[in-house]
Amino acid sequence: EKELADGKKEYEEGKKQLEDAKKEIADGKSQLADAKSQLTDGKNQLADARNQLTSSKSQLDSARNQLDAGWNQVNAAKAELLEGQDKLTKAKAEVESGFAEAEANQKTLEENAAKLEEAKKQIADGEAQLAQAKQTLNEKQTQLDQSKAELTAGQEQLDGTKAQLNEQKQQLEAGLLQVSEGETKLQEGLTALEGAKGQLAQLQSQLSAAQEQYNAALENEAISQEERDSLAAQVSELESQAAAAQSQIDENTASLEANRQQLIASRSELESGLAAVEEGFSQISQKETELNEGLSQLAEGQAQLAAGWEELKQQESTLAASKAETEAGEKELLDGQAQLEAAKAQLNSAQQEIDENTKTIAEGQAKLDASVSELSANEQQYASGLAQYKSGQQQIAENEAKLVSGEKEITENEKKLTDGEKVGVSTDENGNMHPVKSCIGIFIVTKKECVERIKDCAFCIGNKGGCAVCRGKTV
Repeated sequence: EKELADGKKEYEEGKKQLEDAKKEIADGKSQLADAKSQLTDGKNQLADARNQLTSSKSQLDSARNQLDAGWNQVNAAKAELLEGQDKLTKAKAEVESGFAEAEANQKTLEENAAKLEEAKKQIADGEAQLAQAKQTLNEKQTQLDQSKAELTAGQEQLDGTKAQLNEQKQQLEAGLLQVSEGETKLQEGLTALEGAKGQLAQLQSQLSAAQEQYNAALENEAISQEERDSLAAQVSELESQAAAAQSQIDENTASLEANRQQLIASRSELESGLAAVEEGFSQISQKETELNEGLSQLAEGQAQLAAGWEELKQQESTLAASKAETEAGEKELLDGQAQLEAAKAQLNSAQQEIDENTKTIAEGQAKLDASVSELSANEQQYASGLAQYKSGQQQIAENEAKLVSGEKEITENEKKLTDGEKVGVSTDENGNMHPVKSCIGIFIVTKKECVERIKDCAFCIGNKGGCAVCRGKTV
C-alpha cells in the first residue's frame, strides 16, 4: 500500500509536471512564432542592405577602375618622363664626358705635337750618330784588314821556319840513328876485343907451358936436340902468335877508343842540334800561340765589327721606322685635330638639343604634378567611399551573424519543445537515440509481485541514476 501511495504521489507530480510542460511548450511555440517573424523581417532588411551594398560596390569598382586608368596614365607619363629624364641625364653626362674627352684629346694632341717635335730632333741626332758610327766601323775594318795581313805574313814565315826545323830534325835524328848503329858496332868491337884478349891469354898460357917444357928439355940431357929444336920452334911460333895477337888487340883497342870518342862527340853534337831544334819548335809554338791569340783577337774584333754593323743596321731600321712613325703621327695628328673640331661641333649641337629637351621635360613634369594632385583628391574620395562600403559590409556581416544566431536559438528552442534530455535521452544527426536502450515516460503500477521479465529493467544500460522521470527508482 505504501508503494501504491508513493506511486500515486509520483503520478500526481508527474501529471503536474506534464501540465507545466504543456504550458511551457505553448509559450515556447508563441515565442518561436514571434522570433521567426522577426527573423524573416531581418532577412528582408538584410537583403535590401545587400542590394544597396552591391550597388555601392559597383560604383566603387567603377571609380576604382577610373582611378586605376588615371594612375596608369600618370604612371605611363611618369615612366615616359623618367625615361626622358634618364636619357637627358645620360645625354648630359655623355656631352659633359664628350667635352672632357675633347679637352683631354686636345691636350693629348698638343702633347703628341710636342713629342713629334722631340722625335724629329732625336731622329736627326740619330742620323748624325749613325753616320759617325759608320765612319768608326769603316776605320776599324781597315785596322782589322791590316792586322789580318800582318798575321797572315807571320803565319807564312812560321810555316817556313817550321819546315826548315822539321828537315833539320829529320837529319839530326838520322845522324843519331847512325851514331846508335856505330855504338852498336863499337860494342860488338869491344866484345870481339874481349874475345881476342881471351885468345891472347890462352896463347900466353900455351906459351908459358911451351917455355917451361923447352927449359925443362934444356936441363934434361935425355931430350934430344931435335926435340929441343921442335920445342924451341913451338915457343917461337907461340911468341909470334902472341905478339901478333897483342899487336892486333892494341890496334883494335886504339881504333875502338877513337871510334868511341868520335861517337860521343857526334852524339853530343847531334843532341845539341836536336835541343836547338826543339828550342826552335818551342819558340815557333810560342809564336804560333801569340799568332793564334792575334787571330782570335782578330776574329773577336771582326765579330764585334759585324755585331756593330748589325746593330747599326738595326738602328737604321729603327730610325727609319721611327721616321715613318713620326710622319704617320703627324698625319694622325692632323686627322685628330680635324676629328676633334668635328666632335666639338657635334657636342655643341647636342648641348643645344639637351637645353630644349630640359625645357620640354620641365613642362611635362608640371602637367604630371597637376594630374597627380587631381588623382590624389579622387583617391581620397574613393578611400572614404571604400571605408563606408567596408563599414556597411561589416554591419551586414554582424547582422547576418545575429540572424544565424537567432536561427540557431529558434532551432534550439524548437528542440527544447521535444527535448528528450530531461529523461536522459538524446538523438544524433541520423535520428538514432542514445543510449541505445532508452526508456522514457513509462510507469507500471501493479498490485501483485512483478514478473521476472519486468525485473530486467533494473539492469538497463541507461543506468537508473540517469533517468529523470523515475528519479532513480525502478520497478
